Formats: sequence, C-alpha cells, structure tokens
Amino acid sequence: MEECIKKLFYDLHRYAEESGKEYKTKKIIRDFMDRYTSMEYHELEGGFYYVYRSDKGLRKIALRADYDALRVNDHEIRHLCGHDGHSAALCYCAYMIEKNGCDNHICFLFQSAEENGQGARKCLSIFEEDIDVIYGQHNLPGFPFGEVFTSDSTFACASVGLTIDLIGKPSHAAYPENGISPSKKVSEILSLSEKCNSLEQMITVISVQMGKEDFGVMAHDAKVCLTLRSKTNEGLSRLKEELNQIIFSDQNGLQISVSESDYFPALVNHEKSYQEIRQKLKSKDLNEPMRWSEDFAHYLLDHEGAFFGVGAGNDCPGLHTIDYIYPFDLIEKTALCFYNLVI
Repeated sequence: MEECIKKLFYDLHRYAEESGKEYKTKKIIRDFMDRYTSMEYHELEGGFYYVYRSDKGLRKIALRADYDALRVNDHEIRHLCGHDGHSAALCYCAYMIEKNGCDNHICFLFQSAEENGQGARKCLSIFEEDIDVIYGQHNLPGFPFGEVFTSDSTFACASVGLTIDLIGKPSHAAYPENGISPSKKVSEILSLSEKCNSLEQMITVISVQMGKEDFGVMAHDAKVCLTLRSKTNEGLSRLKEELNQIIFSDQNGLQISVSESDYFPALVNHEKSYQEIRQKLKSKDLNEPMRWSEDFAHYLLDHEGAFFGVGAGNDCPGLHTIDYIYPFDLIEKTALCFYNLVI
C-alpha cells in the first residue's frame, strides 16, 4: 500500500488544480477510493464524500481533507499548502478503516476550494448525515515533525479581503485644485494599517494602485486591497467598523465603494472534541492561534468538532512559499492521527 499511496500523492501533486476547478484531482481521489474501498459515494456542491457503514454504528464521525492548489502565475498551479498530502492521508485512513473495520460510521469528506474560503460552505449539507462530530487537520511547517498540536479555543484566525475603490475628479497636473484626489484618503487608510499589527487587529496591505504614469494629469482614482485579520470574529467585526469610519468620513467629493472576498471565520474548537484530540493523539497546545485562516471554521459554527495540526518539520519551507512541498513521510503519520481518532 505504501507504493499505492506514493503514486496517489505524486499524481495529486503533478496535476495540481486551482480552487473550484479540481476536475482531474477529483478523479484521482475517486479512482483510489473506488479501487481500494467498497464505501458509498456521495456528491456535494463543494466536493464529495464516502461513507463507511459500521454494523455497530456507535457514532457518526466526519473527517475532512481539502484538495485545491494555488495559482503561482498565468501558467503554473502548484500545491504550495499541502492539500495533496492532506487528501492522500485521508485516502490512506479510509483504506485502513476498510481493512480493519470500525465501530463507528465514518464520512470521508474531500473538499474543494479551501484557499478562497468557498468550499466548506458548499459542503454543509453533509450534516444531513446526522454527523456527531467532524475533525480536520493541516500540516505545520516549523513545528517538530509528526507532533500534533491543537487549541482549546481559536486554532486559526478570522480574516477577510477588502477591495476599496476610490474615484475623484481629474485635472491638469498644473491645477490640482480643480480636481479631486484620493491621495489623502489612501494615506489615512495606510496609516491605520501601520497601527493594526497584532492578532487582536491586523491589517496587511496587499496592493495599492493610484493614477497612471502621465505627468500632465493628477491622480484621480485609486484601488487599495487589504487583508483584515483577528483571532476572534468579534475583533474582525470591530476592525471593519473602524476602517469603514475612516473610509467613509470626509469623502470630499470622492466616490468610494468597498467589496469583500475570501472571508474566513475564526476556527474555534469545541471543548469536547478538543479533549478527544488531546487524549487520543497526545497533542500539545498552541501558544497562540495560527495567523492564517482555514475554511474548516464554517463547519464548527453550528456543529461539534475540532481541528489539529501535524508538524511538517522545523526545516520545512513555509506554506504558500515557492520551495514548499508536502513531506511524503508525513502522510502515514497524519493518516494514523485520523485513524486513532475514530476507532
């Protein structure tokens, strides 16, 4: 089976696909599951799942893996977050359950579009299976290899992307008083971002565009893209309100619009499920929440469950960096984590 898992992993890695377009990826996973298990297949808008039906059926547990990749440039898509390894690990766990049996019903959920926060919301209908608890995990570069980490509260931060469009009035560069420039408002927005740099409230500037390289025309339009982040949903809401006060006060003739994208709630573990991870996986607690966001949070807003991380090695390159590759030897360790949670 190690060779089969290796082929599965390298196929997933080779045919990386961006969020919402994971057609080959889905086929690769399905081919493995249909060949090595006899589990029921079910389609979801944001992915699919297989169900292991136990004769005893003491509980119904869902395990989730994501499978989308990241676009690097116009011509290249790569697995720079390890979702190829996540899916391979869940497949390996499914094989072990098929081979050894289990007293619980298990739903193996394979989810698309985690990177843009769209997939989980489209998979919520899985809870029509009357699932008792759902678990998910992520590999953690910079943490000791194979060690498990979790949290008794927030595992990963809430975040949202904001695009702010500002339109003024053009004028000749020699007569700026006859136009309306967004430069002051852009400066106010950027000044707030410099002040918000903790996990309570964090603003990261993604891009700033203003005017064109035409030295005879004053800049009269601008676009500012920001990522807002907080370790709590309440903190994120307060940050949005504070930013909106700056954006929409004293517009001085500017037309301003704000749009949101890539929204992720805070990923907050439930106490009972957190305790199961601590007991069964001998996990350690994070010192603070992960700064990145994870759309698994949508499952936990209204349902019992918890999330954990598995160390990818202290020397493993960081997530979303060009040198990152999911460590193959981590697949079996992660599969065993899932397996030990459900047996």
